[in-house]
Amino acid sequence: MLDLLGFEGAAFRCRAAKEFPAEHKLIGKTVQEVSTMWENAIFAGVDSLGLAPPGDYVIREHDRVIFVSDMSLPTLAEMPPVPRDSLELNVAKPAALAARTVLICGWRDTWNLPTEFAVQLQFVVQNLPFGSKVIFLNMKGAAGERNVPVDDDFLREVAANYPERKMRKVQDKWELSNGVLMHFITGDAADYDTLEMVLKKHEIGQAIVVSSMANQKLSPQLRDTRLMMILIQLRHLQLKLNQQPMHVIAENALDSTGVLAIGPTVGPVGGITTKVPDFVNTHVIYAAALVQALAYPRMFDAISELLVFKDGTANLSMYRVLDFTTAGRHTFLELTQCLRHRHRDDVLLGVRMASGEMKMAPPLSEDIDVEDGDLLMVITRQAAEIDKEPQAEVLPPGSPPPRSGPRTL
Repeated sequence: MLDLLGFEGAAFRCRAAKEFPAEHKLIGKTVQEVSTMWENAIFAGVDSLGLAPPGDYVIREHDRVIFVSDMSLPTLAEMPPVPRDSLELNVAKPAALAARTVLICGWRDTWNLPTEFAVQLQFVVQNLPFGSKVIFLNMKGAAGERNVPVDDDFLREVAANYPERKMRKVQDKWELSNGVLMHFITGDAADYDTLEMVLKKHEIGQAIVVSSMANQKLSPQLRDTRLMMILIQLRHLQLKLNQQPMHVIAENALDSTGVLAIGPTVGPVGGITTKVPDFVNTHVIYAAALVQALAYPRMFDAISELLVFKDGTANLSMYRVLDFTTAGRHTFLELTQCLRHRHRDDVLLGVRMASGEMKMAPPLSEDIDVEDGDLLMVITRQAAEIDKEPQAEVLPPGSPPPRSGPRTL
């Protein structure tokens, strides 16, 4: 997101359709035609419709075209689109995503309102595969020196406000939509022994660290100190317990913490090495978004959708490469066509390799070797399609294979 909002390298750029050179012949072309016409730029949308517009929309004279590139005037591609029969499409049903466990450390004051917490909870679980778990570790419910369970009355109010009321208690857990189970653990996420107890019992695939605490007001300095303690302890325990590298997402309260807490590279664990930075410097993102809005107000109306989490708006998602094509070497043009063959309006921004390397807006003719674990970085307007319990899925005769659903960034 930060790269896309920047002004250097591959980033969002905007130009009036009528200002492109005559040889581009942009006006009168459909979005589908424009999607593969540039060698060093990716068509992303138009100001009137936003990002990832319908493929049959025809570019008009007054439109401003939004694209991702490292230059303000892209060059035309010389490579023609690959015939559909020559594409190495993966037409098999995408493999179901494995259930995973998400740990959420800390608590926000706004979550004390059952209506607000229900919204946040639904957002967290909506992209999780069937059978996943969400574990909340915080001091909500702690009274003095005595830890007590979170008040069931509070969670019942949350359940009453949960979308379609798909939240019910099952013994000591709560079952949410998509078969996701929620656990509440009362304890301090910055306490080493507490974290170790949780990680010994659950292998965490993703952790979200909120530096604020329930029942306490902390200064920005204390919040960020607490946040870095949790990050370090999570990484240490992950290596100590020989667990797979977890993806940790955290946000800072002070801008300077963004430099201090850049996620370190974690060494090999079980043959897997993660190099993807964990830290989300929210202040830098806010600043970049503000500068974009001031510099390009007409474009920002369109790209601001990426900051709004609502059905029907454009969002950044991840797809597994091998759900669309076969392992091996493909040009970026071929990967784009494989994606649009199944999701015709989606915009392919690049590829995140399993090693953590990001190929953002590479040349259309560039060869990319893809393998299991690589992800397509996509702008999409599709609602997330979650893997349901396999036994519950019944397809009518002759139905096409279901599409793979997006995974959030």
